[in-house]
Amino acid sequence: RITLSGGLATRIFSVQDQAEVELRDIVLTHGRSSAGPGGAVLVTAAGAPGDTTLVLTRAAVRESSTSFWGGGIAAANAEVQLLYSSVTGNEANGGGGGVNLTGGVLVLFEAEIADNRSGGSGGGVEFWTGELYMNRSVVDRNTAENAATPPFGGGMSIRDLSIASIESSRFAGNWSRSSGGGLHVWGTTELFLLQSTF
Repeated sequence: RITLSGGLATRIFSVQDQAEVELRDIVLTHGRSSAGPGGAVLVTAAGAPGDTTLVLTRAAVRESSTSFWGGGIAAANAEVQLLYSSVTGNEANGGGGGVNLTGGVLVLFEAEIADNRSGGSGGGVEFWTGELYMNRSVVDRNTAENAATPPFGGGMSIRDLSIASIESSRFAGNWSRSSGGGLHVWGTTELFLLQSTF
């Protein structure tokens, strides 16, 4: 495997509008963004969600941080797929300690979201407006903590006009200062749960 480190000084990847990026068998570690979201990876798109894609296969995003949202990965109007991959030990002052996705599609297949921390909602994942498909994945030991404005969803927060399917997955050991230690669902969201454990 190849390991790329940001040395806790810089973001590692920026994915631009209408790009199709796939990263395989790689470790992204110690990314840092103090001027914008996405500690290790930032995906920004202006078009339809399917126009811009980021696929991580057998990859790891770990120990990265941001002063904004998306400690490991932050994406907007994009499709993000984590296949046999992990997002662990990341931290964001805002929402989504591991992953923050605003508008788009998030696919988790045999993925691990663990030991992430946020100062906003979604210690592991914060998801706004779109489609979430999660299968055979784990969301463990994530924390959403902010004494001033208590956040929601220690493991995951799903909000606003979203459709989510969670199948054969596990949420365990997550903690939130406010509602939803494991999972917080808010707004006009349709959620399907099948053979999953909380």
